[in-house]
Amino acid sequence: SGAEEALGAFALQHNIPVAETQAGKSALATSHPMSFGASGVDGSAAANAVSRSADLVIGVGTRLQDFTTGSRTLFEAGPKLVSINIHGYDAGKHGAEALVGDAKVVLEALG
Repeated sequence: SGAEEALGAFALQHNIPVAETQAGKSALATSHPMSFGASGVDGSAAANAVSRSADLVIGVGTRLQDFTTGSRTLFEAGPKLVSINIHGYDAGKHGAEALVGDAKVVLEALG
C-alpha cells in the first residue's frame, strides 16, 4: 500500500523496532534506524531477539506464519498481538486484535 514512510514514522514516533518477513522485504529501508532485519527461521539475530522479548507485536500485512514466527517460539514473552491486514481472516490469526484496513491508512490513524 506504499506504507514505507508511514511505517518508518510510526516506528520512530513510538520507538518500536521493525522486523520484516521474507514477503515483507523492503517494507522499510534497511538503513532506517528502527529496521532490525528479517525475523523467523532465517532471520537476523537482532530481529529475533526483539521478537523474543516483545510484550506487544504489531503485524502489518503479515499472516504470522510458522516460518516467520519460528512456530511462535520467537514470542516467548507471550506478547499481545495486534494485526493490521486487509483480510479479516489473516488479521485475526493467533488471537490477534484485528485491525482490518490498508496498512498506510491504519498506521497514520494510529500514529
